[in-house]
Amino acid sequence: KSLLIALTIAFTLGQAACALAPDFTSMLLLRIATAVAHGCYFGVAMVVAVGLVREDQRGRAVAVILSGLTVSNVIGVPAGTAIGGLWGWRATFSVMCALGVIAIVAMLALLPRTA
Repeated sequence: KSLLIALTIAFTLGQAACALAPDFTSMLLLRIATAVAHGCYFGVAMVVAVGLVREDQRGRAVAVILSGLTVSNVIGVPAGTAIGGLWGWRATFSVMCALGVIAIVAMLALLPRTA
């Protein structure tokens, strides 16, 4: 649980840094660090998910994690593009930062201590 939350905090801080980046080039470089946290998150999320369910439900737990990734691409990418088109790329990262904070609070509230 603590590693999962730490990676989400790193991702969220990366989103905030991107929103505050002085220029587009700096933002792209910050995205690399954010991408590393994001990539590690999915590996850890799989381990946590299968650890929270019975053995016969492990496949389903992994499917739920992967479906979140799919939904983020189908809904999140167009939404982020629309937000960026309307209010600029900084707004997209600000929204992602807010969503990251919501995710952290949800994990703290919903994941058992032993996850």
